[in-house]
Amino acid sequence: MYFEEILRERPAPSIPGRVKRHPAQEASQNLIEFTGVNRSKLAAKLRLFKAEIAQAVIEVFYRRHPSWRALLGEEATDATREQLTLHVDMVAAAIDVGVPETFARYASWLGRVSRARGLAAWLVAEHFDDLAADLRNRLSPAEHRLACEFTNAASAAVHSPVAGEAAAATPLPGVLAQERSRFLQAVLEGRRESAVRIARQVLRAGYPPESVYIELCQHALYEAGYLWEGNRLAIAQEHLATGVVQHVMAQVQTLTSLRGRRRGPKLGRAILSGVEGERHQLGAQMVADLLERDGWDVWFLGTDLPVESIVEAVELRRPDVLGLSASMLWSLPRARTVLRAVHVALGSAAPRIVLGGSAFQGLPGMGESWGADAVALDACAALECFARFQPAPNTKPAVFRWPWAFRR
Repeated sequence: MYFEEILRERPAPSIPGRVKRHPAQEASQNLIEFTGVNRSKLAAKLRLFKAEIAQAVIEVFYRRHPSWRALLGEEATDATREQLTLHVDMVAAAIDVGVPETFARYASWLGRVSRARGLAAWLVAEHFDDLAADLRNRLSPAEHRLACEFTNAASAAVHSPVAGEAAAATPLPGVLAQERSRFLQAVLEGRRESAVRIARQVLRAGYPPESVYIELCQHALYEAGYLWEGNRLAIAQEHLATGVVQHVMAQVQTLTSLRGRRRGPKLGRAILSGVEGERHQLGAQMVADLLERDGWDVWFLGTDLPVESIVEAVELRRPDVLGLSASMLWSLPRARTVLRAVHVALGSAAPRIVLGGSAFQGLPGMGESWGADAVALDACAALECFARFQPAPNTKPAVFRWPWAFRR
């Protein structure tokens, strides 16, 4: 079968965001400070003019390569403009948090994706160089020097790409090892009921739901992303795989809702949410489901929630722990905004806050420097953090009264 061929004899899947550092990244690994430049204001300025900047870079490109305008056509030009707008969003987010390596990591990934599709990676680097040149006329000299720290790191990452560091597959015992490859094939081929049957077999063999979620579902999602990155899986197929995994998770949650769940008083209250603009939610949903099974009282708010809505939910529910998910670079500044807004709104009554997601890969201490209580890079680490912040048994929960409706 097709999927058997593409999965045979290849490295374990790469974890998004986990890459080896090359010299251009090493030189700027630590947080950087530039006297006289407010990074947040500079990032806001770039976001404000991103459409104008993208158009200017396209015009420079066509002046340099005049034959490409007719070659690409309007549809490809529009796609390039959209991609350049995303570049500006990404560099603005990287500037906002102050780490050029984050933008370099995005550029390295983009180079790998381009080469896998037969596209010239040098075009990506040229766009970053043209972006830096355009910003010279829009920014002050100090702001431009700061922006160039980021675009130069990105250009170097594209010119000298380093492949994603493969994550070694965890050795699995017994039936789990036998079923993981079958589960993955069922997920990639869109066979929902086959995937559910495999999950049930694992549960019947005595493994807990955590094993299904992490060793089967999470592994399948990483693998699908790896295959899409290498142009061996269409984006529709990747979305299909995500839908199958989501269906399996729902079935496992139903199957285990009446057995194996902790009885007695709740361990604590938790809220989990993706920040505004975040597009991925399955990681946070895994944590929410497993916390609920462990005995937590959980509100899972989904993803792409405005700052005000998250703060309102925290004020209403008064959780012991708030988990915020951020998987993309542009989500980092928004996670920081939510964290600070919760602390301002609740002061000393603010809950413990756990930040999680692949956006924090390679950024040790970043979340803690913002005031977070912990950063978790995967579901297992998140569960450990919540267990550590579980309230004392004799702690009285805050009084909760359900309102007629959330304020709009």
